[in-house]
Amino acid sequence: MFEKKARSLPIAVGTAGLLLVGGGVAYWLLADKGWIGNSLPVGTNVLPQETLASVSVSTNRSQWQQLQQFGTSETQLAFQRSLTDLQDRYLTRNGFNYEEDIRPWVGDEVTVAFLPMTKQPSGLPVQQATVWVLPIENPERARQALENPKFSQAGQPQRTYRGLNIQEIQGSPPYSATVIDNRLVVMASTPQAIEQVIDTYRGSDSLAETPGYKRALDTIKAGQSFARVYVNLPAAAATAIANSGRSLSSETSARIQETQGLGSTVVLEPDGIRFKSISWLKPNSQRKLPVENSSGKLANRLPGSTLVMASGDDFQEFWQQYSQGSESQLVVPFNPKRFQASVQSATGMDFEKDFVDWMDGEFALALLPAPGQTQGAGLVLMAQTGDRRAAERSLQQLDEVMGSKFNLNVSQSKIGNQTLTTWKVPPGLSVASHGWLDRNTAFLTLGAPVESTIVPQPKTALASTDLFQAATDSNLDANSGRFFVDMARTQTLLDSSPLLPKLPPDARQFATAIRAIGVTAAVKSERSTRYDVVVELEKAGNSQADTSLMRQ
Repeated sequence: MFEKKARSLPIAVGTAGLLLVGGGVAYWLLADKGWIGNSLPVGTNVLPQETLASVSVSTNRSQWQQLQQFGTSETQLAFQRSLTDLQDRYLTRNGFNYEEDIRPWVGDEVTVAFLPMTKQPSGLPVQQATVWVLPIENPERARQALENPKFSQAGQPQRTYRGLNIQEIQGSPPYSATVIDNRLVVMASTPQAIEQVIDTYRGSDSLAETPGYKRALDTIKAGQSFARVYVNLPAAAATAIANSGRSLSSETSARIQETQGLGSTVVLEPDGIRFKSISWLKPNSQRKLPVENSSGKLANRLPGSTLVMASGDDFQEFWQQYSQGSESQLVVPFNPKRFQASVQSATGMDFEKDFVDWMDGEFALALLPAPGQTQGAGLVLMAQTGDRRAAERSLQQLDEVMGSKFNLNVSQSKIGNQTLTTWKVPPGLSVASHGWLDRNTAFLTLGAPVESTIVPQPKTALASTDLFQAATDSNLDANSGRFFVDMARTQTLLDSSPLLPKLPPDARQFATAIRAIGVTAAVKSERSTRYDVVVELEKAGNSQADTSLMRQ
């Protein structure tokens, strides 16, 4: 996570130095025409509307220093190494120094954007184009920087496109660069991309004009943001699917095409990072989002020891949306038709008719540690229903199948005043159980026996723990779902259990820097959904990392 956030600023400011090669640039920078900015991220008025994604990052030194205080000593070292490598590649190797050559004139925020794949001249592969936009805050300091002999190198080709000079920088890698209205320094990784930017400046549809873009970003604005992110959901999804080799059904593809974008404002907080996010649909979309936001009760029925939890306000609605092809399938590539076929084959039961039909209320899926064990864990599904009789019929039928077809020992017992049904394999090992938490909330457990942690109601509920409250802290009081993971304790379980998967070394290194992740979602209207994502981070003390790539 840190590395991704760190990359955009060094790359941008580094290539800015390369732009300043050539005497013609001096004229561009000094002939001030009074370019007018606005509250939108810098450069969005010259980025093409088909931009796949953009990240606008603060150049404020204090914010970068705050970011570098997070993590373990190992992740801080890796973060610093990444910054140093990028500075060497884009600045030092080309004879530039950020403090002397870039910082005196660059503005408060720089933007890096990713454009769709573009065709190259015959014989060259299709290339992903990247564009960097840096605002010029101090033209006079820029002029002073140009007087440095290092910027007077000759031999760099220049050309003109639609009235703007383009500098073709023959570096490694090569870049194209121009200055727009003497307020924006723009670099691109391909000649075609710089022309797309100029076309946008000359009147083509821009990112800033994307339907709903400004309103969405106004919804998630913050007083002092570290970064602002935009993702063109349908275009980015198509690119991601093509690169992964996966395929989506026509229903899913059509569904995703109805979405417009995802925006996020990144804010640094004392104990971590907050992402204030919003997704929205296209104005001509026939799809409407259900505005319910009644989730939140089941976190009180889970124990404080819960490792992972995901909840929602209506399982029926969730299943219908997912099965019809929502963008969730991009994040969780779970095939609902294949799952239903597996249930049918194994039990003879219809998952939608026998289960989904009565799961018409709030639901939660959680991973709980087994009491008294260091390696065991069990899954628990909780689901509220308005038709308990239908639920009991389905669960009874499932019990019969487990006993007759799979030869499991199905037995009943009491926990307090609640009846517990348990499935066991010889010589009496419990593998699953189900019962009721109250009149309308059923539960099913799988794996290690964890039912004793939820029945009777736990003395210390997940909702009351400090870590859960910090990770799900949000002004979205009425919400449609939450996600929570206690990263430290989950990682301990993964490390200790021989049966559970292990994270790759690089992923594990950064996972150790995270205490918890929390997501709170709320449908704000028929066409938009808000998300608050909080990443609670470890601190390894005051970092001694080099902050020369930041601006005071």
